[in-house]
Amino acid sequence: MKKSYLMLAATATILASCAETDKINTDLKDTTEPKVIGFSSYSEKATKGDGGNSANILNLEYFHNTFAVYATKKHNTEPDMDYVFGGSAATTAGIKDGTTCTYTGDANASFYGSNWSYTDLRYWDRQTTYKFIAYSPALDSNPLRYKFNTVGALVGADGNDFVATDYVLIGKNLQTKATAAAKNKGFNVNNQDLDLMTSAVQTQLGTVHSAVELTFKHILSKINVIIGKSETLDNADVLIDEVTITKLIDKGSYAESSYDGVSTPRVSGWTPAAANNDDNYVLKYETSAGEPYLPDTDGPDTYKVNPLYFIESLVIPQTIANDAKVTIKYHINAEACTYALDLKDAFTEFFDRYNYNLTFTIGPSVITFDASAYGWADLSYDVKVPYVEP
Repeated sequence: MKKSYLMLAATATILASCAETDKINTDLKDTTEPKVIGFSSYSEKATKGDGGNSANILNLEYFHNTFAVYATKKHNTEPDMDYVFGGSAATTAGIKDGTTCTYTGDANASFYGSNWSYTDLRYWDRQTTYKFIAYSPALDSNPLRYKFNTVGALVGADGNDFVATDYVLIGKNLQTKATAAAKNKGFNVNNQDLDLMTSAVQTQLGTVHSAVELTFKHILSKINVIIGKSETLDNADVLIDEVTITKLIDKGSYAESSYDGVSTPRVSGWTPAAANNDDNYVLKYETSAGEPYLPDTDGPDTYKVNPLYFIESLVIPQTIANDAKVTIKYHINAEACTYALDLKDAFTEFFDRYNYNLTFTIGPSVITFDASAYGWADLSYDVKVPYVEP
């Protein structure tokens, strides 16, 4: 009888062992098809879930069709971790290259349900937690890279940073011929001024197979010079011959960990260089074949001014120097005029992630201007300047 009990116990032990083995095998070998890791990307204040649309300014693909991503995964119960995207810091810390993702078009999510493709497929690991971070665009002339502070650090760990050293702007102006609206995009050409963008860290469980949503922010500043004419000059030919902004710094280095936009005083992530790369650095517009003339106002009920954009350029965040100037040369019919403004009378600084508008209205008695910043963040200045007789 005792032997029978021992045999029954042994049988029960074997059955239990088989059940546990089956469960382990099921966990290790997911019966569903392996899921490829995919991405969806947005600019700040984006509306999530629109499927990706390159015509939507709130989506990254409106500005850039590439980004470089980094990712690590860590097992949920064990100490195991691995580098999934981007260079590995398993043996050496420091600056690493990311893995390039390329936009595939907004008609269909053609890359495993995603609009962003990359080479060498990665699959979700169900028992791990992932952390992702990225910069854009993924071009050779983009100085941004992700820096791991220590060997074996996870993405998002304290001390890690986005860094760029001695990045130089050449003064590219999107408004080669003045238009009625900002263009916003076009700073995406290799070896020209780039609209540098970084994402926040995104954490996602390996059991969640939806596209990784990366939200990007602009880290440079942008300046727009906008000029219109008042109703008193309706029917007059007002031609802007030249607009220049001088004495800005064209070079700087970046460390995202330094950025603090909340404290007083706020702290930029950029450190402007002590000396310019180009002593003749200037933001400039020159008339193209004697056009366009400034449009008349909407009258006679409202006399709404219809200004044009003449300069739309990226700038290194910096304190405005005392000798920085905006100079406008123009004609009213055949009469030549020049107006100069100390830039610091409008703005005391260019700060990270801000879009600055400097709007002039030309009239026969007064030139007024309005200075504001929006898009990246909100800031405004209102100043009136006496007209100087030509």
